[in-house]
Amino acid sequence: MQLRNIPIQEIKDKAIHLTKLFNFRYVVLHHFPDYNCFKGYYGILSKEAEKHAKADHDIFFFQLINGYRNFLRGEFDNEQFEIPIVKDTFHPVLKGRFYGLMILTQNNYEHEEWFNRIMFQAKKTENKIGYFLEIIPELIIVKKIDYLTIIYDLYYEEIFDKRDWEHYSNQNIHLIGLALTEINSNQLKIAESTLSFVDIENSSDSYYNYIKILYYIVKYQLFKKFDKKNDMLKQIENKYLDIITKTEFYYFDLEYLRRYF
Repeated sequence: MQLRNIPIQEIKDKAIHLTKLFNFRYVVLHHFPDYNCFKGYYGILSKEAEKHAKADHDIFFFQLINGYRNFLRGEFDNEQFEIPIVKDTFHPVLKGRFYGLMILTQNNYEHEEWFNRIMFQAKKTENKIGYFLEIIPELIIVKKIDYLTIIYDLYYEEIFDKRDWEHYSNQNIHLIGLALTEINSNQLKIAESTLSFVDIENSSDSYYNYIKILYYIVKYQLFKKFDKKNDMLKQIENKYLDIITKTEFYYFDLEYLRRYF
């Protein structure tokens, strides 16, 4: 994306004024949420854009995207965060992003209630792939593998209908989530096969590093189950830590990876 090539000081001095324009917010920031650059241009612009948002879906979007940014960077303040109101008119991906953030940020004892809401909304949602796009990663992150299993048991055919797979990011996220459920049920050979279909290099550039973190988390657990040599696990650890350093997603650390199960 061209904005990535602009020096940060120019983003702060000049490009930041574009956030006052609805068309810029909607066409650029809504349509291309750049997780790779939460610490750079996108984080700066999305934070400023929230101040100028007026329409309900515009306000809602930036509350969520800045919530994700803060969570992944280890800066989320639950006491300061007001849970936004989700409306039936919002896009399925936006609704999914809302429920995903709730899973990430709310107390563990509240997860069952939020998951029930997720599944109730899923019944009314035709676009299951888009709806679950930002729910699956969050369930992986908070280790709710039983919830992932329920989703894939109920909606496997709809989610894995390749005619509806528009982007490799969608495909990769769901394959990683499915592989984790297979590892959890000790179907290791099947999980290995599922992960082999993940094509990280063709993931959307905006989600590339985020998906890679999820991929390494799941692959690491598979290798541990297979009792792979320590040097193979060490290679994954190094790649995982390298991405965390690049993105500054400090929610994740080495202990999280090693003690996932």
